[in-house]
Amino acid sequence: MEERPESLMAETTKIKTGYGNLYVIIAEKDKRPFEIFAIMGKSGGSLTAKAEAIGRLCSLALRNGIVLDEIISQLEDIADDKPLFIGKKIVKSIPDALAIVLKNYKEKKEKENDSKEKGNKKG
Repeated sequence: MEERPESLMAETTKIKTGYGNLYVIIAEKDKRPFEIFAIMGKSGGSLTAKAEAIGRLCSLALRNGIVLDEIISQLEDIADDKPLFIGKKIVKSIPDALAIVLKNYKEKKEKENDSKEKGNKKG
């Protein structure tokens, strides 16, 4: 398993769920996702524990070479009894919300890399 350095750069995203806000912190090592924290805002109790557990397992997977796409595919579309409609989109559960954030993160990083590559080709 890959060791965790003393400090990592990270970004935080808030997403609404049927249980309240989920805050997802994605920390990077060598410009790739390395650690994920999933924290429920103000809910406490078992929901907070479950969100934390999912984040820890995602981190463990990343540190052991599992690619982000595999994590996303395992979490997305998991549904529970409190889906939340946000515009035309639906957040089906806390795991689904985490998958949405991870997918958006991945797409954002891919766009950034594409822009950098196009910039390098011009020069």
